[in-house]
Amino acid sequence: MRSRMLLIGFFGIFIGIAAYLINIVSNAVIANGVDAIELRQAHADMTQLYSLLGAATLRLKQHAYDWSTWDEAYEYVANRNEDFIASDMSMDRFQELHITGAAFYDMSAARISFLDRSRLIFGEEWVARESDVFDSVVKMVHDSDLDSYEGFINVNDVAMLVVVHKITDSSGRKPARGYLLMASALDVYFKEKAHSISGLLFNVLPLSAFDSVDASKAYWDNFKLLQTSNEVRVYSVINDIFGYPSFCLELRKPRDIAVFGRQISQKNFWLMLALCFAVLGAGLGMLHLAQKRFMRDVMRYRARHDRVTGLPNTLSLQERLPEVLKSALNDGVSLGLLYIDVDNFKSINDSYGYQQGDVVLCELAKRLLEFCPDGRVVRSSVDNFQIAITAANDSLVLAKAQAIQAAMSKTLLLKGNELHLTASSGLAFLNADCANSAELVHRAELAMVDAKQKGGNRLSLFEDSMALAASGRRQMETALYEAVEHNGLTVYYQPKVDISKNEVAGCEALVRWQTSDGKWVPPPAFIPIAEETDLVVRIDMFVLRRACRQAVAWQQEGISVPIAVNMSVRSILSEDFADQVLRIMDEEGTPPSLVDIEITETSLMSDMDKAFAAISRLHEAGIHIALDDFGTGFSSLQYLSAMPISFLKIDRKFVDDIFSGKVTAQPLIKSIIALAANLGMQTICEGVENRDQLAYLLGNGAHVIQGYLFSKPLNSTDCGDYLRNREARIAAVMAA
Repeated sequence: MRSRMLLIGFFGIFIGIAAYLINIVSNAVIANGVDAIELRQAHADMTQLYSLLGAATLRLKQHAYDWSTWDEAYEYVANRNEDFIASDMSMDRFQELHITGAAFYDMSAARISFLDRSRLIFGEEWVARESDVFDSVVKMVHDSDLDSYEGFINVNDVAMLVVVHKITDSSGRKPARGYLLMASALDVYFKEKAHSISGLLFNVLPLSAFDSVDASKAYWDNFKLLQTSNEVRVYSVINDIFGYPSFCLELRKPRDIAVFGRQISQKNFWLMLALCFAVLGAGLGMLHLAQKRFMRDVMRYRARHDRVTGLPNTLSLQERLPEVLKSALNDGVSLGLLYIDVDNFKSINDSYGYQQGDVVLCELAKRLLEFCPDGRVVRSSVDNFQIAITAANDSLVLAKAQAIQAAMSKTLLLKGNELHLTASSGLAFLNADCANSAELVHRAELAMVDAKQKGGNRLSLFEDSMALAASGRRQMETALYEAVEHNGLTVYYQPKVDISKNEVAGCEALVRWQTSDGKWVPPPAFIPIAEETDLVVRIDMFVLRRACRQAVAWQQEGISVPIAVNMSVRSILSEDFADQVLRIMDEEGTPPSLVDIEITETSLMSDMDKAFAAISRLHEAGIHIALDDFGTGFSSLQYLSAMPISFLKIDRKFVDDIFSGKVTAQPLIKSIIALAANLGMQTICEGVENRDQLAYLLGNGAHVIQGYLFSKPLNSTDCGDYLRNREARIAAVMAA
């Protein structure tokens, strides 16, 4: 009995000591964990706040760029016309864009004018100090010979964003005339807007606030973290544009994690530890290791295999292909990589649904595995397969690839219907010029693209010319990106003549690209490249802004002609298309009557609902819509009657065929003109180059003529001369 009591007592003491030690360790672990989590969260929150500052800087930089490239601002620096300040630099405009102050300087960094909307808030003494700081910033930028510079300044404990940009003309080809400085205070408006975006609670404090924080809590030179019983405070120092500490950012968050940690640490662990310390500890540890090993194997398999077909994926091919190449070289056999793309696979998903599309993919995978069952078949993307084929020689590899191509074209049953599939395939061989896996895959893909471009449902062998063509296309894409980034594009204008009134009905804005070596790149060479990327949206908005600016300039000369701007499918179907168009027109002060928007049938048919919503909003704003290239796509009376379209543009290929002998050409043009008249629309005939075409169109009720007969596309200067002498120009053509 006594020994049993001693044993129980010993066991009780052991449990008590174990519980006590575990409690101490648990508290330490939780405390350290909480500290680590709060430190990481503090970094993340401060990084997010930096991002908000960066976004605000970017907005201010965009405003500075837009204003510093106004031709009106460029002229203002030269003539000091105060009307420009009164009309274009109003305080209401400043408040709308959240701009605190701005100043113009000449090229010697001497101040021309200074504008500030905070005079009533901070007082005259503060404004005087602000102007001195502005002068110092511009002097620094001037001495460094930079085109633009941005950063922060501190004016008597008021933190501000500041951007300096050289003032140039809109073309960017004339020498700079001075500097424009814009500043935006990090005030209550900024904090409220940042809080609405991120949910962060923060303050912008003087530098002394950072210095007053206990140095023992400093983690880095410009970062301090304080942990009180209820909240976490994070402090970070921001340097000004001159490189000196300027002000302090303070973030505050409640210590929810620490409170939760304290609740956990206050629990009684001793009973759980007494029951599970010896048995469950080891068991859970072993189970954890087993589960971790199992999950690692599962994740490894999933990372290297396609979920739908079970085939290896691209990652698996990247790992295996070098070994396959090495083996083929060592064994002296031929190896070819076949790259297969199922033609029009999207239509299967659209017609039958994604589940049935997966059924088709699984059936295709089975067919391919019949030819190469050794794991060399992979699904690389939605409708792409790649197969590594080995044989005794290249001819046998090619024969096997042709057999696979034929197998891909066999019909299959889908929901009781016979489905006819085709595929475009490219084959590249391993040889002395192509001895690595990445290049082999690239060449096979180029050959597949060649098969696609030739109409699909065929097998193409890689040729060196394909790589040269792809390289040239990449170079042009890079050059086009540089041209868009550095203002290398320009806009030409082609007049449109209303032959029923013998007057100019408007102009069409056409983008042109002249490279740095003076060569002109034809639009058909670079527009398709732009349309495949987001560059086309930027180009559309660039042309729109230039057209708005030019229309206003001509209106000020007494010439009011609308300028039509073409919009790509990507632009029209973007989420904020109408907002962008209306914002640019508002920024340039362009009345809706001076801008027409041209869209294509393709943009309508791509997403009818989205296109209708966008152009309806523009129509409600007073902008006329023209349907370009009418008759070349899938024209529908349904959308013609529903859409708010004012003009139908007859494509030039119909005009070219008027006297070509095609029996359908003339009746087709008559039908389009009659259709437009019945729908209350006007017609615009493109590509009119001779008087016979003009006479035919005039005799059949055409309204507006556009083409080389009246004028080729002109730069803004020459087009302005044409418009000023338009009556004589038109009369000369009509009387000839």
